[in-house]
Amino acid sequence: MLSLLDRLMHNINHKKKIYELFKNKITFNSFQSIWQGQSWSHIMPEVFTFENKQYYKYYNSKGSKGAFAILTDDEVLKVRKRYVTETAKEIYKDYSNILKYQTLQQILWGRTYTNVPIYKKKEKIGITLLKI
Repeated sequence: MLSLLDRLMHNINHKKKIYELFKNKITFNSFQSIWQGQSWSHIMPEVFTFENKQYYKYYNSKGSKGAFAILTDDEVLKVRKRYVTETAKEIYKDYSNILKYQTLQQILWGRTYTNVPIYKKKEKIGITLLKI
């Protein structure tokens, strides 16, 4: 427990990587309760400072740093660049083994990976046409 709290205090890695170290000892829901300070916060209260909470809530969970991220930020950027000249269905053919079609749409529309530039196809604004 102290190892987990120590990693939180020093902003070491992000949630997904830290959970991998503890997944054989604790469920994800229990891990998340500790991570968010809902349980065990009395053990090392200095871990749950405002600054640490902000760091983990905002800065360390965007895009590929998120707990359930499937693609890296670079992969998302490549997919969004392809969306300038290709349809979502054409792009999906290359990712159907790892993503659902709806997930790809969420990525293309900017509803996920909000830290990566998007291309609004209907309005034709956003990512410039760059070589991939």
